[in-house]
Amino acid sequence: PLVYVANHVGWLSQIGAAGMAAVAFSVFAVYATYRLGELWFDRRVALLACWLVALSPALVGIVATPLTESPFIAVLLGVCLLLSKPLVARPFRVPSPRALVGFGVLAAFLVLIRSQGLVVLPLAALLVGLRIRAWGPLLRLVGWTLLGVSLVFVPMAVRNGVQIGFWSPMSTGNLASSTCLAHHERSTGWDATYSDEELLAACHWGA
Repeated sequence: PLVYVANHVGWLSQIGAAGMAAVAFSVFAVYATYRLGELWFDRRVALLACWLVALSPALVGIVATPLTESPFIAVLLGVCLLLSKPLVARPFRVPSPRALVGFGVLAAFLVLIRSQGLVVLPLAALLVGLRIRAWGPLLRLVGWTLLGVSLVFVPMAVRNGVQIGFWSPMSTGNLASSTCLAHHERSTGWDATYSDEELLAACHWGA
């Protein structure tokens, strides 16, 4: 959406839009860190943790150059926050179907940013399973979560298949351009491909 606004409105560049988004995601990451510290420990730990995140040179450097790290870290912390709320409750509070679908959507969005986020889903099932210790209720929770995941993955797989001929629900940044470069009729090899300006234009900007 930010790229669309940048391309069609004219008062905001793509880099400017990406920079604003990176700052917003990073501010949320500091807040989410505080909330996680407060949930699992106490306010003192929460304050220390959020200051460590806010002043981390590596994270400050990432914000200065718009990359996928900032949204990935923020969404990952958001997923951890949603998962932590029922886990720290005494007794265990079974999430509602709506909350589970929302968790699945957010987890799928995390995977679209970076495929490494996929590890969150089995980890969440394991942690919740250790609290429930019953297959029936756990399978129901997993089912609602996978419904949320499918609401993101299925349209993305259809889009990838129709637009680039690759039926995958994964993210389409490097994947789309690399698949396009590898399958394009002008492709003759990695080095030659990257020196072909017409091919680069078709795949990097067209895909």
